[in-house]
Amino acid sequence: MHRKKSSELGFPGFVFPDTSGQQHALASAINGLDYGSSSLWSTSTIEEYLKQHNMTEARLNDMAIRNLIGYYYVNLDNGTQPLTAEQDVYVDVRGNYAKLIRSHGSKSMALPKNENNTLPLNKPHKMAIFGSHARGAIAGPNMEFSVEGSSPVYDGHLATDSGSGQGSLPYLITPETAFTIKAAQDGTMLHWVANGTYSSSGGSTLVVQGSDSTAVTPSISKYAENIDDALVNEVAENCANTVVVINTVGARLVDLWIEHENVTALLYGNLLGQESGNSIIDYFEVASTLGGNDVEK
Repeated sequence: MHRKKSSELGFPGFVFPDTSGQQHALASAINGLDYGSSSLWSTSTIEEYLKQHNMTEARLNDMAIRNLIGYYYVNLDNGTQPLTAEQDVYVDVRGNYAKLIRSHGSKSMALPKNENNTLPLNKPHKMAIFGSHARGAIAGPNMEFSVEGSSPVYDGHLATDSGSGQGSLPYLITPETAFTIKAAQDGTMLHWVANGTYSSSGGSTLVVQGSDSTAVTPSISKYAENIDDALVNEVAENCANTVVVINTVGARLVDLWIEHENVTALLYGNLLGQESGNSIIDYFEVASTLGGNDVEK
């Protein structure tokens, strides 16, 4: 983005490149990038640009201001910040963030489909959860996620971005954890198939309401009797109230199962953070107030 255009937009922050996003030193400096890679920018590099009049001092000042403006905006120049901290010193900087994160996560979700008032949950007698995305990864809460390999889904619940955009969570409430607690409160019998053992598709988070199975041997068909695409259809073939929950950072094709008569609800969320499972539960609780199909909260 050219600086003039950025100014016209009135953007008050600073422009920061993604990993390997900066390709040219001078071009990025004069066209709006405010923080760049040390492999391309250095003190001598910038000084040479100023000396050769390739870059103006006003542009350099603008870059510096945009880098520092956040520091002053949140009043970190109040003189109370320690210069250094010992490694074993604990400072609680989170406050009531958990409540805020839970609330914001719930408010950010959307309900594209809700047939026959499937949601909200009304203390179902039995319920089943399907898909590896419902549970935690093999390590956590900050295990690096990757979609590389044979499966198109994340193995474990995706609550923060991956790569250079990955956040650091103090803990993670997965959908499996949240629904287990909810089931205990409501007296619901809860079954689950957590990984891809019983399906070749791996799986996304799918919560199935109204399962009538009493089977001892775990299987998708038995647990869904009386959710990636093959899993959704397999569950929907066996359960009249199939609820699909999607957490993703981009578009997700649903055309292979969205019109299935037994897929009665679809809940779409982005990356919901450390309270992800609780945010999903909270949204389930208020879904009836949103008016049915094609409703966004």
